[in-house]
Amino acid sequence: MRLRLTLVILVMAALACSVSMVDIPVTGAAVATNTPATITAITPPIRAWVTADEAVHVRDQAGESNLHISYLYRGDPVMVFECKTAADLGLWARIDGGWVNAAYLTKNACQ
Repeated sequence: MRLRLTLVILVMAALACSVSMVDIPVTGAAVATNTPATITAITPPIRAWVTADEAVHVRDQAGESNLHISYLYRGDPVMVFECKTAADLGLWARIDGGWVNAAYLTKNACQ
């Protein structure tokens, strides 16, 4: 019982000290649709920079519900290879190593 209580306290302390992270700016409720995603290849790939004030998730696929694989931070440079947009996903950029929400990259990355 004492070990379980100690573990719970350690987990709570770790969560309280964790870095704040962002995925998608909240401007309203997302509505799932059957709209197919539009994918635009960027040829040649363009360099962009992370503009978010907080850590940004890099995901294995476009969309905030997909697997988180790493973080990017303000000022980190990335190469954008393609952009993906859909009503239920928003606008995402494929970079070397995964996908990020394009709202957190310099404005010319996927626009």
